[in-house]
Amino acid sequence: MNRLTRNSLITDLPMPIKLQESCGEDACMEACEQYVDNNCNECPIQECMSKLSRYEDLEEQGLLVKLSCKVGDTVYVSAKTIATFDKIDYAEAEVISIRITKKQIFVKLRIFCMDFEQNPYGCSNYPLTSFGKTVFLTEKEIKKALEAPNGE
Repeated sequence: MNRLTRNSLITDLPMPIKLQESCGEDACMEACEQYVDNNCNECPIQECMSKLSRYEDLEEQGLLVKLSCKVGDTVYVSAKTIATFDKIDYAEAEVISIRITKKQIFVKLRIFCMDFEQNPYGCSNYPLTSFGKTVFLTEKEIKKALEAPNGE
């Protein structure tokens, strides 16, 4: 990961690296003179840089996780992972929650198909590692996976 910010030697606040390299340490001083008297604390640019810097720190520490979906998204589940009455290859599902444990991340899905007793299937938890294997983000992806030899 390439950082976009580093702390200024003058203010000890995060600044864009490219701005520091091209304009020097006091680059923001000219653009934001009205905020300099308050040590850049109320500067909207500085607010953005501080937030970006915190995210970069978390990413460097391995504490920032990018999820492939969010609550409310529609995903597609291979019928091999559900006991269903319907003669289907896959089912549409809605992400209803995401749970992080000490060992992995689980995505709870409300699956839209019928079970063996003709009831709506309900909900199931899938580890995030199942995405791209049995759970897919688009209908196109699951169809492609199902067409592959041995479902690979």
